[in-house]
Amino acid sequence: GDINTDAMAGATISTNAALSAINIARQYYFVELAGGTLNYPLSDEVLQQLFPNASSWETLSVAAPNVAGAWRGDDGTYVIIGQGSGMGSKPVTVAVAMDANGVILGIWCDTSGETEGLGDVVGQDNSFLSEFVNQNNTDGIDTVGGTTVTKDAIVDAVNAALAALPLAKEA
Repeated sequence: GDINTDAMAGATISTNAALSAINIARQYYFVELAGGTLNYPLSDEVLQQLFPNASSWETLSVAAPNVAGAWRGDDGTYVIIGQGSGMGSKPVTVAVAMDANGVILGIWCDTSGETEGLGDVVGQDNSFLSEFVNQNNTDGIDTVGGTTVTKDAIVDAVNAALAALPLAKEA
């Protein structure tokens, strides 16, 4: 799991930056050097939401930077979990449902490690998340606002998922 510790008073931003760097290094080591996969646990309920037309799905082994899991539905769609670094000590995790051409069909976010009342609610902001649907890239996604770091982390996570699609299709 991620390294998680309480930030020291007066050094919250630098402490969180250091923890984020440690977690990225841990993930890089695990995925790139040790050949593992980081399987972020998605509930069956979330998978059913992301695979509305599939009757079943299989777990795929996809080793790519900032990717924490992948599935292929029997309807030819994919769900790939990307991760980005936000303000919190744990990564922002985004499950991206997409078709075989990389067109985003839906998104589920875990921003629970972000600043309470600000960044943590971005993952449930349907007006922001809907900007990704029916797109095959993140160009033009509006990340400006009071939660820019969390929104940027979501964009980074979506980009990681999109970049991993060719690997998922080969798995």
